[in-house]
Amino acid sequence: MKPTIKSVSSNSNQSRLVCPSLLVPLKMGSYLQQMGEEFRSLLFWRAVLAEFVGMTLFLFMGLGATSAFPSADGGNLRIAFAFGIAIATFVHVTAHISGGHLNPAVTLAFFSLHKITLLRALMYVLAQMFGAVVGTGLIRAVTPTSINGELGPTVISSEISVGQGVLVEAVLTFQLVLTIFATVDPKRPSPGGSGPLAIGLSVFLGHVTGVPLVQ
Repeated sequence: MKPTIKSVSSNSNQSRLVCPSLLVPLKMGSYLQQMGEEFRSLLFWRAVLAEFVGMTLFLFMGLGATSAFPSADGGNLRIAFAFGIAIATFVHVTAHISGGHLNPAVTLAFFSLHKITLLRALMYVLAQMFGAVVGTGLIRAVTPTSINGELGPTVISSEISVGQGVLVEAVLTFQLVLTIFATVDPKRPSPGGSGPLAIGLSVFLGHVTGVPLVQ
Protein backbone atom coordinates (compact mmCIF):
# COMPACT_ATOMS: atom_id res chain seq x y z
CA MET A 1 0.00 0.00 0.00
CA LYS A 2 1.38 3.37 -0.95
CA PRO A 3 1.86 5.60 2.10
CA THR A 4 -0.08 8.83 2.18
CA ILE A 5 0.49 12.08 4.00
CA LYS A 6 -2.50 13.20 6.01
CA SER A 7 -3.35 16.78 6.79
CA VAL A 8 -2.27 18.15 10.15
CA SER A 9 -5.12 18.96 12.49
CA SER A 10 -5.07 22.46 13.91
CA ASN A 11 -6.43 21.39 17.30
CA SER A 12 -4.10 18.49 18.08
CA ASN A 13 -0.82 19.07 19.86
CA GLN A 14 0.39 15.61 18.92
CA SER A 15 -0.16 16.15 15.19
CA ARG A 16 1.58 19.50 15.30
CA LEU A 17 4.56 17.97 17.09
CA VAL A 18 5.34 15.14 14.67
CA CYS A 19 4.37 14.81 11.01
CA PRO A 20 1.57 12.21 10.79
CA SER A 21 3.39 10.34 8.01
CA LEU A 22 6.18 9.56 10.49
CA LEU A 23 3.75 7.80 12.83
CA VAL A 24 2.34 5.27 10.36
CA PRO A 25 4.04 1.83 10.63
CA LEU A 26 5.77 1.05 7.34
CA LYS A 27 4.55 -1.80 5.13
CA MET A 28 7.38 -4.07 3.98
CA GLY A 29 5.98 -4.32 0.47
CA SER A 30 6.32 -0.59 -0.11
CA TYR A 31 9.49 -0.02 1.90
CA LEU A 32 11.94 0.38 -0.98
CA GLN A 33 9.35 2.32 -2.96
CA GLN A 34 8.87 4.75 -0.10
CA MET A 35 12.62 5.29 0.28
CA GLY A 36 12.88 5.99 -3.42
CA GLU A 37 10.03 8.49 -3.22
CA GLU A 38 11.63 10.14 -0.19
CA PHE A 39 14.97 10.48 -1.94
CA ARG A 40 13.31 12.28 -4.85
CA SER A 41 11.14 14.48 -2.63
CA LEU A 42 12.04 18.09 -1.89
CA LEU A 43 10.02 17.81 1.33
CA PHE A 44 12.34 15.02 2.49
CA TRP A 45 15.48 17.10 1.94
CA ARG A 46 13.75 20.07 3.56
CA ALA A 47 13.22 17.88 6.62
CA VAL A 48 16.88 16.84 6.63
CA LEU A 49 17.90 20.50 6.42
CA ALA A 50 15.55 21.32 9.31
CA GLU A 51 17.29 18.72 11.48
CA PHE A 52 20.67 20.24 10.60
CA VAL A 53 19.60 23.82 11.32
CA GLY A 54 17.73 22.86 14.48
CA MET A 55 20.68 20.93 15.89
CA THR A 56 23.12 23.70 14.99
CA LEU A 57 21.09 26.31 16.86
CA PHE A 58 20.33 23.97 19.76
CA LEU A 59 24.02 23.24 20.38
CA PHE A 60 25.00 26.87 19.95
CA MET A 61 22.48 28.01 22.57
CA GLY A 62 23.06 25.12 24.94
CA LEU A 63 26.85 25.20 24.86
CA GLY A 64 26.77 28.97 25.19
CA ALA A 65 25.27 28.46 28.64
CA THR A 66 28.10 26.12 29.66
CA SER A 67 30.84 28.63 28.82
CA ALA A 68 32.91 29.37 31.91
CA PHE A 69 32.73 33.16 31.71
CA PRO A 70 33.68 34.76 35.05
CA SER A 71 30.46 36.81 34.93
CA ALA A 72 28.24 33.75 34.42
CA ASP A 73 26.23 32.54 37.39
CA GLY A 74 23.53 29.98 38.07
CA GLY A 75 25.76 26.95 37.56
CA ASN A 76 24.03 23.69 36.73
CA LEU A 77 20.56 25.24 36.90
CA ARG A 78 21.50 27.78 34.22
CA ILE A 79 22.73 24.97 31.99
CA ALA A 80 19.59 22.90 32.56
CA PHE A 81 17.31 25.83 31.77
CA ALA A 82 19.31 26.70 28.64
CA PHE A 83 19.18 23.19 27.18
CA GLY A 84 15.54 22.68 28.18
CA ILE A 85 14.32 25.96 26.70
CA ALA A 86 16.50 25.53 23.60
CA ILE A 87 15.17 22.07 22.76
CA ALA A 88 11.56 23.16 23.36
CA THR A 89 12.10 26.13 21.05
CA PHE A 90 13.71 24.25 18.19
CA VAL A 91 11.41 21.22 18.41
CA HIS A 92 8.56 23.70 18.00
CA VAL A 93 10.36 25.30 15.03
CA THR A 94 11.13 22.02 13.21
CA ALA A 95 8.27 19.72 14.26
CA HIS A 96 6.00 20.43 11.28
CA ILE A 97 8.90 19.98 8.87
CA SER A 98 10.94 17.02 10.10
CA GLY A 99 9.18 15.83 13.24
CA GLY A 100 11.64 17.72 15.44
CA HIS A 101 13.88 14.79 16.39
CA LEU A 102 17.09 16.80 17.00
CA ASN A 103 18.68 13.79 18.68
CA PRO A 104 20.14 10.60 17.15
CA ALA A 105 18.69 8.53 20.00
CA VAL A 106 15.20 9.79 19.17
CA THR A 107 15.68 9.10 15.46
CA LEU A 108 16.97 5.57 16.16
CA ALA A 109 14.00 4.94 18.46
CA PHE A 110 11.58 5.95 15.69
CA PHE A 111 13.45 3.74 13.22
CA SER A 112 13.53 0.74 15.57
CA LEU A 113 9.73 0.93 15.84
CA HIS A 114 9.39 1.17 12.03
CA LYS A 115 8.01 4.70 12.13
CA ILE A 116 10.56 6.03 9.63
CA THR A 117 12.60 4.49 6.82
CA LEU A 118 16.26 3.55 7.00
CA LEU A 119 17.05 6.35 4.53
CA ARG A 120 15.33 8.98 6.69
CA ALA A 121 17.02 7.66 9.83
CA LEU A 122 20.49 7.76 8.25
CA MET A 123 20.05 11.23 6.78
CA TYR A 124 18.59 12.63 10.00
CA VAL A 125 21.48 11.26 12.08
CA LEU A 126 24.05 12.60 9.62
CA ALA A 127 22.34 16.00 9.60
CA GLN A 128 22.21 16.04 13.40
CA MET A 129 25.89 15.11 13.72
CA PHE A 130 26.94 17.71 11.17
CA GLY A 131 24.74 20.30 12.89
CA ALA A 132 26.34 19.47 16.24
CA VAL A 133 29.80 20.02 14.75
CA VAL A 134 28.78 23.33 13.17
CA GLY A 135 27.00 24.53 16.32
CA THR A 136 30.02 23.68 18.45
CA GLY A 137 32.32 25.35 15.94
CA LEU A 138 30.24 28.53 16.00
CA ILE A 139 30.25 28.80 19.80
CA ARG A 140 33.98 28.12 19.83
CA ALA A 141 34.53 30.84 17.23
CA VAL A 142 32.83 33.48 19.40
CA THR A 143 34.32 32.35 22.71
CA PRO A 144 37.61 33.71 24.10
CA THR A 145 40.49 31.26 23.78
CA SER A 146 41.05 31.46 27.54
CA ILE A 147 37.90 29.38 28.17
CA ASN A 148 37.76 27.26 25.02
CA GLY A 149 38.47 24.20 27.14
CA GLU A 150 35.29 24.76 29.17
CA LEU A 151 32.63 24.53 26.46
CA GLY A 152 30.62 21.70 27.96
CA PRO A 153 32.70 18.55 27.40
CA THR A 154 31.06 15.40 28.74
CA VAL A 155 33.21 14.22 31.64
CA ILE A 156 32.24 11.57 34.17
CA SER A 157 32.38 12.75 37.78
CA SER A 158 35.33 11.44 39.76
CA GLU A 159 32.81 10.13 42.31
CA ILE A 160 31.30 7.52 39.96
CA SER A 161 32.62 4.76 37.68
CA VAL A 162 32.42 4.55 33.91
CA GLY A 163 29.71 1.91 34.22
CA GLN A 164 27.65 4.15 36.48
CA GLY A 165 28.09 7.00 34.02
CA VAL A 166 26.82 4.84 31.16
CA LEU A 167 23.82 3.82 33.28
CA VAL A 168 23.03 7.47 34.06
CA GLU A 169 23.12 8.36 30.35
CA ALA A 170 20.94 5.35 29.49
CA VAL A 171 18.27 6.24 32.06
CA LEU A 172 18.22 9.92 31.08
CA THR A 173 17.97 9.05 27.38
CA PHE A 174 15.18 6.57 28.11
CA GLN A 175 13.10 9.13 29.98
CA LEU A 176 13.50 11.60 27.10
CA VAL A 177 12.46 9.07 24.45
CA LEU A 178 9.58 7.90 26.68
CA THR A 179 8.36 11.49 27.03
CA ILE A 180 8.49 12.03 23.27
CA PHE A 181 6.61 8.84 22.40
CA ALA A 182 4.01 9.49 25.09
CA THR A 183 3.54 13.00 23.70
CA VAL A 184 3.08 11.91 20.07
CA ASP A 185 1.08 8.72 20.73
CA PRO A 186 -1.88 8.93 18.29
CA LYS A 187 -4.04 6.97 20.76
CA ARG A 188 -3.46 9.52 23.51
CA PRO A 189 -6.35 11.94 24.10
CA SER A 190 -5.34 15.52 23.41
CA PRO A 191 -3.81 16.74 26.70
CA GLY A 192 -4.36 20.40 25.87
CA GLY A 193 -0.74 21.22 26.62
CA SER A 194 2.40 21.81 24.59
CA GLY A 195 4.37 18.88 23.20
CA PRO A 196 7.60 20.87 22.75
CA LEU A 197 7.27 22.18 26.31
CA ALA A 198 6.92 18.64 27.67
CA ILE A 199 10.07 17.63 25.80
CA GLY A 200 11.88 20.73 27.04
CA LEU A 201 10.95 19.90 30.63
CA SER A 202 12.23 16.36 30.11
CA VAL A 203 15.58 17.70 28.91
CA PHE A 204 15.63 20.19 31.82
CA LEU A 205 15.06 17.38 34.34
CA GLY A 206 17.71 15.26 32.64
CA HIS A 207 20.28 18.01 33.03
CA VAL A 208 19.33 18.79 36.63
CA THR A 209 19.82 15.11 37.47
CA GLY A 210 22.68 14.25 35.15
CA VAL A 211 25.03 17.25 35.07
CA PRO A 212 26.39 16.67 38.61
CA LEU A 213 27.14 13.04 37.68
CA VAL A 214 28.10 13.24 34.00
CA GLN A 215 29.30 16.80 33.60
